[in-house]
Amino acid sequence: MSYQSFPDELGNSRSSDKLSALRLPDLAEKSFLDVGCNEGFFCGYAEYSGANRVVGIDTSKRFIERAKMRFPDCEFIVQSWDDISLGSFDCILLASAIHYADDQEALIASLMKALTPDGVLVLEMGIVSAAGSVWKEVERAIDKRTFPSLGKLQEILAPYAWKLVGDSVNQDGDPIRRYVVHITAMRPYAFLALSEPGSGKSTLAREIFSRNLMRIIIGDRIYRQITENSVEVSDGLQSICDRIFRNDNIDQLTYEIISAGYMKEIAEIWCTLGGGEDCFVDSYVPAECQTDVVEVFSKGGYYPVMLKPCETASAISVDTAQKKSDAYLKKLVSSKPKKEKIRVKSLSNKWLSRNRDLRWHIDQPQDGDFVSIEGMCLVSGWVFYGSGESGVEVFFESKDISKTIPLTVVRQDVIKHFETRGVTFSTQMNSNPVIGFQYEFSVHDRSDQLTFGFLLNGKKIPIAKIF
Repeated sequence: MSYQSFPDELGNSRSSDKLSALRLPDLAEKSFLDVGCNEGFFCGYAEYSGANRVVGIDTSKRFIERAKMRFPDCEFIVQSWDDISLGSFDCILLASAIHYADDQEALIASLMKALTPDGVLVLEMGIVSAAGSVWKEVERAIDKRTFPSLGKLQEILAPYAWKLVGDSVNQDGDPIRRYVVHITAMRPYAFLALSEPGSGKSTLAREIFSRNLMRIIIGDRIYRQITENSVEVSDGLQSICDRIFRNDNIDQLTYEIISAGYMKEIAEIWCTLGGGEDCFVDSYVPAECQTDVVEVFSKGGYYPVMLKPCETASAISVDTAQKKSDAYLKKLVSSKPKKEKIRVKSLSNKWLSRNRDLRWHIDQPQDGDFVSIEGMCLVSGWVFYGSGESGVEVFFESKDISKTIPLTVVRQDVIKHFETRGVTFSTQMNSNPVIGFQYEFSVHDRSDQLTFGFLLNGKKIPIAKIF
């Protein structure tokens, strides 16, 4: 009985079920090599899938002749796996055969060298259940062969990127389970943080990736270096950066670069700066263009990893901030409170001319001041009274208000103001200092004008009227 199974001929292996378990990659326009191809079942599948080159090798001349008859458009060669000098392949399959190798680890290394940079080695093999990193001899129905434990396989595949993709299909009498492993060359990682400004990319770079001494590529910094002519770019890209670049409008600059068709050039600069080592890219790229960046890094030999932050951005874009600010100001204009005008009118008084040491000043309101819709008016100022007077109070009067306020607060600021100008009010300055006053009233509570003045030794001295 044959080993591989075909619709017209049954074999020991359930080939169609195994084909599904192998989970071979897309082979269209790719090259495919089956090591230990038997009668070419998987080579025929590769041809059917659109592979542009299909090669199968086996040490059995009889198997190779039968494979040629079934799949005349494929290339079949009678040879061992000891020296594979057939060029490079995008996909190499080694199914149910590695346990026949004298040095299984060396065979894997040899096949990995025969892969293209993006190629994958599909390994179908038995793995023993045993603790640690060990080889274990297993007695089968036809012979004894050595199989690795999972720990040993991990040790062998440490130099590569690999994944145990699932179970394979066991044959009748198999003493151990079979598995499928996909192996690729280890590539440097490019962690791409391309989300909007303010989404935490810089903190991620600083707190996580820079601690591991990873290369950090910051888009804002590259744009600045372009404007400083320290990064060589095309004339068109140079012109855009020179014209638009500012630290607060990177999103606008990015859209201009994309509109002009320079996004891939920027991505190629980032990829080159990665230097073939693990790197972290921190730059805003709109979602619709992020696949271009991924493609550039993939072609540049990287394994791109897109980082998607949670929606916790603390900073909005400059354009959005400006729009929100404009909208808020527009609202303030449309809903500004009603204003009420307050006027202050000074009153002449003969008593003032006879008492030249009485000085006063209203800090607020000044003539023409405005009061908000709340209608609260604050009256404040100061007064100085000279010799011969024992005390002074401030009074406010209207039809609805009658208020007297004692003066208690020394206005040192006013005293200092006059002293710096060489002015003194009298020799009694120390005993009768400049005293301040403050009174708040509701504009709506008064029915007419408010008279303001001083109460000196029981005598009212009107000073001003507030309308």
